[in-house]
Amino acid sequence: MGGASARSGWARTRRQLSVASHSEDVWEYLRSHHVMCLATVGSATTDEGAGSQVSAAPEAPAVPHVASLFYATDAEGRLIFLSMAASRHGHDLKSQSRAAVAVTEQYEDWREIKGVQLHGSVEVLRGVERLRGLATYLARFPFVRELVRLPGKAGLLESAEVFRFVPSDAAFTDNSTGVFGREEWHIGSA
Repeated sequence: MGGASARSGWARTRRQLSVASHSEDVWEYLRSHHVMCLATVGSATTDEGAGSQVSAAPEAPAVPHVASLFYATDAEGRLIFLSMAASRHGHDLKSQSRAAVAVTEQYEDWREIKGVQLHGSVEVLRGVERLRGLATYLARFPFVRELVRLPGKAGLLESAEVFRFVPSDAAFTDNSTGVFGREEWHIGSA
């Protein structure tokens, strides 16, 4: 995957710290994991149950939502994910592209906690960008090709939206470095 020049945006910092080594920690952590929690905000209501449709309620207050999704990283440290436009987060992202992401594991001891938190924006990829994003995703998850060959699943990739999360701020938590070990970076505008 991309070299340090492709991730040069990761080198901008909010605080005085060893950015080069820490930003590489974030990059490697994101590359070595594949499930993110995507947080969105929207004014939506949904019917409970599988296959439910999301509809906007004009006077509804902003409602936060979190979804766990598989993702792949591209050469510039952006996260590529697939989802249906009619999903709750897909609906939220149509009206508000700003989102937050957390990537972590489950720990038994708080001193072992590590994870990445990102703020940024999400864009729906179209045309050539969609094909590039899909290629990145399929390279990371080759089983998806097999999934769409199953009966009734042939149109799944065609109907799925390909999204790209572009981070503007990052934080890396590593409690093994001390109590509440956390470093933050401003990456750029998203």
